[in-house]
This record gives sequence, structure tokens and C-alpha cells, in this order.
Amino acid sequence: MPVHGMEDLMRKLEQMQINIPLAMEASLVSGAQIVKNSAQDIVAYKTGTLRRSIHVEPAERTATRVVVAVGTDEPYARRIEYGFNGPDRLGRVFHQPARPYLRPAVDKNRATVKAEVIGALKAIVQEAAR
Repeated sequence: MPVHGMEDLMRKLEQMQINIPLAMEASLVSGAQIVKNSAQDIVAYKTGTLRRSIHVEPAERTATRVVVAVGTDEPYARRIEYGFNGPDRLGRVFHQPARPYLRPAVDKNRATVKAEVIGALKAIVQEAAR
């Protein structure tokens, strides 16, 4: 059945009793895993703590908006991604160049992520249509 526009798509998905925000979240998480894995491959490491801490998590889900985040809770991760120049809280002076890992992971995998999200969403719709 052909779909013309977002309103038709939403109506048809609701008719198939698909929870649209959950389906979108599942497909976005699937795509975000690609970014996570790529970031883990790119990030510079000594102990591997930052590498292991990179994760995917749903950040927001409403009826009209779904956001999934790839990131880390390590306090020094921002310094690695963006670099740091100047004194820290203890007065030590650093000139640490940026060694980005998240942005390159997104940029490098944009097309692959898009294909994964679309494929995951298609699989959810096909399963519901059975």
C-alpha cells in the first residue's frame, strides 16, 4: 500500500497497532549502536575506561519526538573530544589538543546509520503487519 506523506504513514502505523514512539526509539538505538562501536574504535586510550564507558541511551521520548544519545559519563571525556587549554581547578596549566572520537564516528557512519534505522523500522512494521 503506497504511503503519501507523514500523516498517512502515522495513521497506517496506528491502524497496525504499532507504538510509534517505541518503534522509533528501537530503530534509533539500532542505528546509534553503529556510532557507539565506531567511537570505541576511534577513541585514544591508555586504560580503556573511556572506551568501555561509551554507551547508547534513550534521552527523550514523547508522542512526537524521540531522541537517542551516544556518549559517556566519564568526566574527562569532554577534554578528549574538544581539547583543553588553560588552568584546571587545581591551577595546573594544560595545553591538551583535541582528539575527537564522537563527531568523526557520526560523520563517518551517517549513511550506514540512516540505512540501519530505516531497516530496523521496516522490520518492526513488517512484523506488525503479519
